[in-house]
Amino acid sequence: MRYLLFVLLFGLFSCDEVPGTDVYIENEQNSSEIIISGKIDNGAGIKIYLEAPLLESKGTKVEVAKSVIGENGSFEIKTTVPGLGYYLLKLKSETNDSLELSLNKGEHLELNTSLEDFVNNPIKKEMKLSSIMSDIYEENKSFIEEAEETISTIQQVKNKSFDDVLKENNGVPFDPKELSALQSKQINFGGTGKVKFILNKSKNEIKTEVFSNGTTKQCVIKKLVDNDTKNMYNYALFVQTIDENKKSSKIFYLLSGLFDNNDSDKIKTLTDFIDRFNSYGL
Repeated sequence: MRYLLFVLLFGLFSCDEVPGTDVYIENEQNSSEIIISGKIDNGAGIKIYLEAPLLESKGTKVEVAKSVIGENGSFEIKTTVPGLGYYLLKLKSETNDSLELSLNKGEHLELNTSLEDFVNNPIKKEMKLSSIMSDIYEENKSFIEEAEETISTIQQVKNKSFDDVLKENNGVPFDPKELSALQSKQINFGGTGKVKFILNKSKNEIKTEVFSNGTTKQCVIKKLVDNDTKNMYNYALFVQTIDENKKSSKIFYLLSGLFDNNDSDKIKTLTDFIDRFNSYGL
């Protein structure tokens, strides 16, 4: 059974520097092999490795498997895992980008991207499902499809400042019902706990700031008029991640589906949009 399962959210927003590896885990017996392979253009000679962050202790990084990207950009990592777990696929490069992965026995992941777009390229995951795993997949199918939709609509902005991006996307005023709905979403925003939304009426935007995974995230929510159909709208979330240690930043944005401003379902569109974002965290 083949399907797409995306487990980024905000691996899209985490690119922490990688210190020296302290621990290397030998392949365990009686576990099923996993394979991560593909091609990363412009990545020749760069080390790529799989890390188990949940096993980290006192700053010690636990490296599960590693490889080096070949001259043509191809790579392959083979290792074994005891069961379902959370891992990071990392590059030992200038930016030390990483992807968050959920891995289980017998899975084969394929990644075809470039060094520049490493964090933005979704991974194809193929696995042989037992009857139990098939049931689990069916039970969570809607969540998986929602994840796919979220990741497919997340876009990174390059070569522009955060202020310029916000100025280019002029918001329109939120109505009282929308503001009330947003107020209720201050708890667990981005999966980080309670935040404070600040409304800037002159700019028609709501701002907040979150600190997680070693980076500061500046978040701005706007209501935009669709460029193609002027009587339709969508909600937008703009995020700037700032890494103080590396003195670097990245900008992303996420859009909701289109809605009619007079449609009573627009509040559900708004709350679902925030919930979808909250499910993956920052």
